[in-house]
This record gives sequence, structure tokens and C-alpha cells, in this order.
Amino acid sequence: MFNPSLSEAFHQGGWPMFPILILGILLIIAAGRYAAEPNARQLLVVRSLGKVTLGFGVLGSVLGMIHCLGAIGQLPSDMVTKITLLGLGESINNLTLALILGILAGLVTT
Repeated sequence: MFNPSLSEAFHQGGWPMFPILILGILLIIAAGRYAAEPNARQLLVVRSLGKVTLGFGVLGSVLGMIHCLGAIGQLPSDMVTKITLLGLGESINNLTLALILGILAGLVTT
């Protein structure tokens, strides 16, 4: 069973991991501010940052899948399935990070 460390998962996810992390940190900060002083404006910021963070997670995953599937033609036929599945698994790291940060922010908000 392959279980990458956080640094390996971050590396595998590629450049989209950076905006996801930055937006996720801002999301958690906004959630903390909302929890300390609940008001409609703060909640709007939390919701907006949550949507953008999740959007970047999906975008990073889709870009990784496009890159992976685009390279299938260059692979030897006996390795296509294995390498494609590994590549798609790496692509999902973006969505995983976005979901983790969103869940943390949701817990803080609640």
C-alpha cells in the first residue's frame, strides 16, 4: 500500500498545491475570525474562500489528470494501466488538500 508523506503528496500535486495551501490558510483564518465574532459579512468571506479553495483543488486534479492521460500514447503498452493509475492517484492530492483545509475551516466555523 502506497502511503506518501505530506511532503511527497505536496510534490506530487505540483504547482496547484501552493495556491490551495495559501487559500486554505486564509480560509481557516477567516473561519476563526467568524467564530470569534459571527456576522454575515465574515460568513460571506468564509464561504467565498471555501469555494475558491475547493475550486483550485478540483482544477489542480483535473490538470493533473489531463497531463497524465495525455502521456498515455508515449507509454509502452504493458505499462499503460499501472502508470496511468499512479498518475491519476497523484493528481488527486490537490483535491485532498483542498478538502482537508475546507473540513478544518468548517470545524473552526462551527
